[in-house]
Amino acid sequence: MASKVTFNAKKFIKNFDKYNPKSLRNAVYLTTEELGYFIARGGSTKDPKKKGLPYNFQYGKNKFRQPVDLTKDSVLYKPQKNKVEFYLFNKEKKSNAPSKYLYPVIGGGSTEPYPTRFVQYLKNQNFMRKDQYPVANLKNTTDIQLNAFGNVKPTIYRNTIWGLAATRNKEIERKSRSKTIHKGRVFAKTEPWGNGKRPGIYRMVLNKNKEFVRPLFFYTSKPSIKPKESFGVQISAIAKRELPRFLRKNVNKAGKPY
Repeated sequence: MASKVTFNAKKFIKNFDKYNPKSLRNAVYLTTEELGYFIARGGSTKDPKKKGLPYNFQYGKNKFRQPVDLTKDSVLYKPQKNKVEFYLFNKEKKSNAPSKYLYPVIGGGSTEPYPTRFVQYLKNQNFMRKDQYPVANLKNTTDIQLNAFGNVKPTIYRNTIWGLAATRNKEIERKSRSKTIHKGRVFAKTEPWGNGKRPGIYRMVLNKNKEFVRPLFFYTSKPSIKPKESFGVQISAIAKRELPRFLRKNVNKAGKPY
């Protein structure tokens, strides 16, 4: 996923013909570098006060809900003389690559939630129907822990997957008293069950020789996401707003009259 901004400097420079062409090229190259940085890093953890694309991820009509630092820092740029190319970080480490979960929303205007690795696992292993979506039971503060951004910690998703797999493979000790999710029996129900219990993922808990279940995730219908302005549209809007001042500054700095 990439978007380019190319501009005609002549439209923005007064008395264009009075300057030495080489000096104007230098002014344009400086502007490209500075504009690229502003758009890609403005609002990131490294430069939170500037109003670039990462700023849009957090505020205004195109904001995301509680974006993490990886999302804020996901915009990359490559200046090339009088144009600059922008793209999103696409490497997966311990979490989903930003390019994968941001692109459907700001790349193609999709209203579908991104299928995270957790969601894909549940569907692929038939722990959840395709029309369902897992939502953490935030009332279960014993098992469901949140990070500083108010999102479920990645280890909770990982341990739930491990618990489901181990339970299916009968690798869990039935009388386990461990407090860690995957050390106890974990199972999924795609339909209402028991005494009015909702579809979802549950954990068996043993307390004083009494067994009961604690819901980890409930299954809901797949949510719809409000589409945002595309990657290119947002970048172009920022460029149109910021380009003139950067160019004027650099013409004054590097421009040399004949």
